[in-house]
Amino acid sequence: MTVPRRTYAFDAFRLDPLEKILFHHERAVPLTPKAFETLLALVERHGHLVTKEELFRLVWPDAFVEENNLAQNVSTIRRALGESPGGQRFIETIPKRGYRFVGGVVEEFDDAQGAAAAARTAPPAAEADPGVSAPPPSLGRSQVKLAPRRRITPQAHSSPACSSAFLRQG
Repeated sequence: MTVPRRTYAFDAFRLDPLEKILFHHERAVPLTPKAFETLLALVERHGHLVTKEELFRLVWPDAFVEENNLAQNVSTIRRALGESPGGQRFIETIPKRGYRFVGGVVEEFDDAQGAAAAARTAPPAAEADPGVSAPPPSLGRSQVKLAPRRRITPQAHSSPACSSAFLRQG
Protein backbone atom coordinates (compact mmCIF):
# COMPACT_ATOMS: atom_id res chain seq x y z
CA MET A 1 0.00 0.00 0.00
CA THR A 2 1.45 3.35 -1.01
CA VAL A 3 1.14 6.43 1.13
CA PRO A 4 -0.92 9.07 -0.66
CA ARG A 5 0.84 12.31 -1.42
CA ARG A 6 -0.69 15.14 0.57
CA THR A 7 -0.57 18.84 -0.29
CA TYR A 8 -2.25 21.85 1.27
CA ALA A 9 -3.99 24.54 -0.81
CA PHE A 10 -5.01 27.99 0.41
CA ASP A 11 -5.99 30.98 -1.67
CA ALA A 12 -3.79 30.76 -4.84
CA PHE A 13 -1.07 28.84 -2.96
CA ARG A 14 -0.23 25.14 -2.73
CA LEU A 15 2.18 23.76 -0.16
CA ASP A 16 3.92 20.48 -1.03
CA PRO A 17 5.48 18.93 2.11
CA LEU A 18 7.16 16.07 0.24
CA GLU A 19 9.01 18.30 -2.23
CA LYS A 20 9.27 21.15 0.32
CA ILE A 21 7.96 23.72 -2.16
CA LEU A 22 5.41 26.51 -1.90
CA PHE A 23 3.62 27.29 -5.17
CA HIS A 24 1.68 30.42 -6.11
CA HIS A 25 -0.37 29.91 -9.28
CA GLU A 26 1.82 26.85 -10.03
CA ARG A 27 5.05 28.89 -9.80
CA ALA A 28 7.55 28.05 -7.09
CA VAL A 29 7.92 30.65 -4.35
CA PRO A 30 11.43 30.76 -2.86
CA LEU A 31 11.55 30.09 0.88
CA THR A 32 14.45 29.13 3.09
CA PRO A 33 14.20 25.61 4.54
CA LYS A 34 13.39 26.91 8.03
CA ALA A 35 10.76 29.34 6.72
CA PHE A 36 9.17 26.45 4.80
CA GLU A 37 9.15 24.23 7.92
CA THR A 38 7.59 27.07 9.93
CA LEU A 39 4.85 27.58 7.32
CA LEU A 40 4.20 23.83 7.13
CA ALA A 41 3.86 23.59 10.93
CA LEU A 42 1.34 26.44 10.93
CA VAL A 43 -0.67 25.13 7.95
CA GLU A 44 -0.82 21.58 9.33
CA ARG A 45 -2.29 23.03 12.55
CA HIS A 46 -4.39 25.72 10.84
CA GLY A 47 -7.01 27.36 12.99
CA HIS A 48 -5.12 26.46 16.16
CA LEU A 49 -2.58 28.37 18.21
CA VAL A 50 0.93 27.06 17.65
CA THR A 51 3.04 28.23 20.54
CA LYS A 52 6.53 29.59 20.06
CA GLU A 53 7.90 26.69 22.07
CA GLU A 54 6.17 24.17 19.79
CA LEU A 55 7.56 25.91 16.70
CA PHE A 56 11.05 25.86 18.20
CA ARG A 57 10.73 22.08 18.81
CA LEU A 58 9.39 21.43 15.29
CA VAL A 59 11.64 23.71 13.24
CA TRP A 60 14.85 23.72 15.32
CA PRO A 61 14.71 20.42 17.22
CA ASP A 62 18.42 20.20 18.04
CA ALA A 63 19.40 23.84 18.34
CA PHE A 64 18.93 26.77 20.66
CA VAL A 65 17.55 29.76 18.80
CA GLU A 66 16.20 33.10 19.88
CA GLU A 67 12.66 34.37 19.33
CA ASN A 68 14.05 36.78 16.75
CA ASN A 69 14.77 33.82 14.42
CA LEU A 70 11.13 32.74 14.59
CA ALA A 71 9.84 36.29 14.09
CA GLN A 72 12.13 36.66 11.06
CA ASN A 73 10.80 33.41 9.56
CA VAL A 74 7.20 34.54 10.03
CA SER A 75 8.04 37.91 8.45
CA THR A 76 9.64 36.11 5.48
CA ILE A 77 6.58 33.88 5.10
CA ARG A 78 4.21 36.84 5.23
CA ARG A 79 6.18 38.59 2.47
CA ALA A 80 6.14 35.41 0.36
CA LEU A 81 2.36 35.17 0.82
CA GLY A 82 1.91 38.80 -0.22
CA GLU A 83 0.73 40.12 3.13
CA SER A 84 1.16 43.81 3.73
CA PRO A 85 3.22 44.93 6.75
CA GLY A 86 1.09 44.46 9.85
CA GLY A 87 -1.36 42.32 7.86
CA GLN A 88 -2.66 39.05 9.23
CA ARG A 89 -4.53 37.61 6.24
CA PHE A 90 -2.95 34.18 6.65
CA ILE A 91 -0.92 34.23 9.86
CA GLU A 92 -2.30 35.74 13.04
CA THR A 93 0.14 36.78 15.76
CA ILE A 94 -0.94 35.86 19.26
CA PRO A 95 1.16 38.27 21.38
CA LYS A 96 3.59 36.61 23.79
CA ARG A 97 2.26 33.12 22.86
CA GLY A 98 2.69 32.17 19.21
CA TYR A 99 0.96 32.17 15.82
CA ARG A 100 -2.16 30.81 14.16
CA PHE A 101 -2.71 30.12 10.45
CA VAL A 102 -6.15 31.61 9.79
CA GLY A 103 -6.51 31.13 6.03
CA GLY A 104 -8.89 28.47 4.75
CA VAL A 105 -6.99 25.28 3.90
CA VAL A 106 -7.90 22.46 1.53
CA GLU A 107 -5.98 19.26 2.16
CA GLU A 108 -5.41 17.48 -1.16
CA PHE A 109 -4.48 13.86 -1.85
CA ASP A 110 -3.03 12.69 -5.15
CA ASP A 111 -5.11 9.54 -5.63
CA ALA A 112 -8.25 7.62 -4.70
CA GLN A 113 -6.31 5.91 -1.88
CA GLY A 114 -5.86 9.36 -0.38
CA ALA A 115 -9.61 9.95 -0.41
CA ALA A 116 -10.11 6.59 1.31
CA ALA A 117 -7.45 7.50 3.89
CA ALA A 118 -9.15 10.84 4.52
CA ALA A 119 -12.49 9.09 4.93
CA ARG A 120 -10.94 6.66 7.46
CA THR A 121 -9.44 9.51 9.49
CA ALA A 122 -12.59 11.67 9.39
CA PRO A 123 -14.68 11.63 12.58
CA PRO A 124 -17.94 9.62 12.51
CA ALA A 125 -20.95 11.50 11.16
CA ALA A 126 -22.39 12.07 14.63
CA GLU A 127 -19.14 13.74 15.71
CA ALA A 128 -18.28 15.40 12.41
CA ASP A 129 -16.98 18.94 12.56
CA PRO A 130 -19.39 21.18 10.58
CA GLY A 131 -16.40 23.05 9.13
CA VAL A 132 -15.02 19.91 7.47
CA SER A 133 -16.60 18.38 4.39
CA ALA A 134 -16.18 14.76 3.40
CA PRO A 135 -13.82 14.00 0.54
CA PRO A 136 -15.50 13.72 -2.85
CA PRO A 137 -15.85 10.18 -4.20
CA SER A 138 -13.61 10.48 -7.22
CA LEU A 139 -10.64 8.93 -8.89
CA GLY A 140 -7.59 11.12 -9.28
CA ARG A 141 -6.92 14.06 -6.96
CA SER A 142 -9.23 14.25 -3.97
CA GLN A 143 -9.77 17.16 -1.63
CA VAL A 144 -10.89 17.67 1.92
CA LYS A 145 -11.91 21.21 2.84
CA LEU A 146 -10.74 22.29 6.25
CA ALA A 147 -12.21 25.50 7.60
CA PRO A 148 -10.20 27.60 10.02
CA ARG A 149 -11.34 27.24 13.59
CA ARG A 150 -11.81 30.21 15.82
CA ARG A 151 -12.60 30.31 19.50
CA ILE A 152 -15.67 32.47 20.18
CA THR A 153 -15.44 34.16 23.55
CA PRO A 154 -18.46 35.48 25.47
CA GLN A 155 -17.15 39.03 24.92
CA ALA A 156 -17.10 38.47 21.15
CA HIS A 157 -20.75 37.33 21.20
CA SER A 158 -21.95 40.55 22.78
CA SER A 159 -21.32 42.80 19.78
CA PRO A 160 -23.95 42.78 16.98
CA ALA A 161 -21.21 42.81 14.31
CA CYS A 162 -19.60 39.68 15.75
CA SER A 163 -22.97 37.96 16.10
CA SER A 164 -23.88 38.55 12.47
CA ALA A 165 -20.41 37.41 11.32
CA PHE A 166 -20.78 34.27 13.44
CA LEU A 167 -24.21 33.53 11.98
CA ARG A 168 -22.93 33.94 8.40
CA GLN A 169 -20.09 31.47 8.99
CA GLY A 170 -22.03 28.77 10.78
